[in-house]
Amino acid sequence: MSGHCEQCRSGVWSFEGWDNTKRYRDLMSGKAAKLCKRCIKARKLGEYRYNCKGCAVQVRGSFEDLRDLVNVLGRAFCHSCMIAFYGRYDAENPALIDVLAGRAAKKGRRPDYLDSETQQRLFEEEMQYADTVRRLSRANLRRHPAIVNPHGHKLGRSGVAGAHQLDHIVPVSVCWQYRVPEENASSLRNLQVVPWFVNLSRGNGIAIEQLVGWPYSVKRKRVRY
Repeated sequence: MSGHCEQCRSGVWSFEGWDNTKRYRDLMSGKAAKLCKRCIKARKLGEYRYNCKGCAVQVRGSFEDLRDLVNVLGRAFCHSCMIAFYGRYDAENPALIDVLAGRAAKKGRRPDYLDSETQQRLFEEEMQYADTVRRLSRANLRRHPAIVNPHGHKLGRSGVAGAHQLDHIVPVSVCWQYRVPEENASSLRNLQVVPWFVNLSRGNGIAIEQLVGWPYSVKRKRVRY
């Protein structure tokens, strides 16, 4: 049997054995904590010690200090990689401004029905849009390295140790969804250089409400049990 760690909620605990053992009975009764290997090790050492999944730097500290870092959608990051993963809220980011305006305009509207031919055309337009945004973004990085990449990180491919990549805080797919102009999607304020693993992990699944420093209240769906 197995499940999510009771402490960090990201790791997985497991038990394999007979159901008449003391360990099994303690787990079932709640006498034994259901902890992952990282949390068990932390209890023995008196602190957490792990390598950031993004930049590989060693992170050390108590659970209370690292609570927000050990479960970044199932990953354990350092503070800077966590901020890079979610992206930082910037009220002057033109891509974010356009997305918020687009969301307000679409609020309450029903989605349009699209036939297969229209879907294919839009897909091709999105690919062309993405290529343009990335080309403009690379040009901005070359022109303004001190702003986009102030620490001078070496850019490289995924899987290369120490490699960083150019990333869009508001993802390109979201910019396309709200028809953000290419020059705004590729603006300096929407660019960041992050470790390749952070860039790969972000994908397109980060909601803008998750941006670090988001100043507005977030409505949460009511869960029925």
